[in-house]
Amino acid sequence: MDLFLMGRELVQSELNEGLPEEWEGTSSLGFIEIGKQITCRRCGANQPQDRQSAPCNCGDHCFYCIRCLQMGKIKRCSLLYALTEKNRFSPVKEPVLTWQGKLSVQQERASKEIESTIKAAQTRLIWAVAGAGKTEMLFKGIEWALREGKRICIASPRTDVCLELAPRLKSAFQDVEQLTLYGDMEESYRYTQLVIATTHQLMRFKEAFDVLIIDEIDAFPFDTDKGLQFAAQKAKKNRWIPYLLIGYSK
Repeated sequence: MDLFLMGRELVQSELNEGLPEEWEGTSSLGFIEIGKQITCRRCGANQPQDRQSAPCNCGDHCFYCIRCLQMGKIKRCSLLYALTEKNRFSPVKEPVLTWQGKLSVQQERASKEIESTIKAAQTRLIWAVAGAGKTEMLFKGIEWALREGKRICIASPRTDVCLELAPRLKSAFQDVEQLTLYGDMEESYRYTQLVIATTHQLMRFKEAFDVLIIDEIDAFPFDTDKGLQFAAQKAKKNRWIPYLLIGYSK
């Protein structure tokens, strides 16, 4: 259960088994109230039109969030369970990066800049046309993060992009366990150092990732959905928060 919950924030129905009698996690109500503003903890929705009243056994005037309903119902009385990310990964095997391709001079320069951004815990926007090699230019930075025991997530608003990235990353880091998270996935969740996920799936994480890369930030619905943007911020660790944003020049 510890590894299943580590770095995540889930309601009771999402737990694959009951909580142990002694565990180091936290629990919090599905909504937080600050003054007169009521906010969904999962997606950050805080407007009256974002909530729907519903009968409930809690005995109080209850409601649920309609903004993140596709991720499962979260009510005012729901408990969210979370466990601090502790990066419990085995040392990666060498060579970490198994990709044998070669970058151009310009790509190599960009790759070094990206690696420096990750090392310095900074934010960077990568903006280039399709086919410019943006994914390959990420490899050296990801390699450094993996070797340092960091947890990395590459997210995209589009499921097809995630499914395209997964085999490319597996080929580039053959001995690194990875997981691809999306709505219709058949594979069960497991704890991995490298995660590929749709931005909707980030709603189930809390301060999990040392490195978060968002691919196609200009794609629908991430470009306009404040809930997805809230989830991306929540999924990053507070103490070490590099943020790589990848956009496509039209």
